[in-house]
Amino acid sequence: MTWNNGAVRSFLSVVLSLAALVCAAASSLTAWVARHLVSSEGFAELVGPVIHDPELKNEMTQTASRQATDTIVNAVPLLSGLRSRIDSMIKGVLDVVANQEKYGPAAEQSLMSVHDSAFGPSHEAVLSLKPLSSLLVESVVSPIGLPTPESPDLNIPLGAPKLFGTSVFELMAQFAYLWPVFLAGAAVLALLAVVAARRRWLACGLLSLGLMAVGWVESALASQLPQRAGGVTADPLGSLFLRKTAELLVPSLQAEALWVVWAGAGLMALALIVGLSAKVRSHRYVTA
Repeated sequence: MTWNNGAVRSFLSVVLSLAALVCAAASSLTAWVARHLVSSEGFAELVGPVIHDPELKNEMTQTASRQATDTIVNAVPLLSGLRSRIDSMIKGVLDVVANQEKYGPAAEQSLMSVHDSAFGPSHEAVLSLKPLSSLLVESVVSPIGLPTPESPDLNIPLGAPKLFGTSVFELMAQFAYLWPVFLAGAAVLALLAVVAARRRWLACGLLSLGLMAVGWVESALASQLPQRAGGVTADPLGSLFLRKTAELLVPSLQAEALWVVWAGAGLMALALIVGLSAKVRSHRYVTA
């Protein structure tokens, strides 16, 4: 069996094409992860609007208000008999706090705590409500002249998913910026697949269909992200946060997938041009 054997060349072309598609999918996903998840600026820009979602905003402030009541009572034990009144007072300032200028920075700190914990040494995503709790405590005690007590940590665990025994967040941090390597690998493997094929225009066309299929699969999986993200943690607030955050990620992921589809469409056009050119040359040769 030699290199010129058609079966060998076709088999080799198929293997190289599959490897190229895997690298193309990896390049697309890792590039998106690098821009929008690993990068703190990209994360804040893409996920930032979640802190203004009415449902999540209400749940975050309600949870922080309970912590604020405990902080005040623990700092001034004499007020323990007034817990219900303090709780009512805090709930009374919730709307004010949620609409004042200080809420935005406090909520952004809580949001970035998710990024910093996920891509920190522990690689465990945690939503810290300490900034919001501290803001509520300050809003209650400052008007009555009491010193503002330090709010304890209030962390909502969001989970630490693992893949092959390694944290998914750790894998993201390690491989996200390798997307140019995956892209170059996809290009080289695709070129080798076309060269190895007996009918190169056909191999090019099959590669284009594969690319479009990869983009379609990425888009379909992205649409299921909110439903899957909501079930990662049993904590109601954590589940709500993950679901709302995933809803913001879907359009961006689908836009990334669309680029893969367009790349496949461009490759298809190239395959048609090459195929038609080959037929024209063959016809001219026969007629000559």
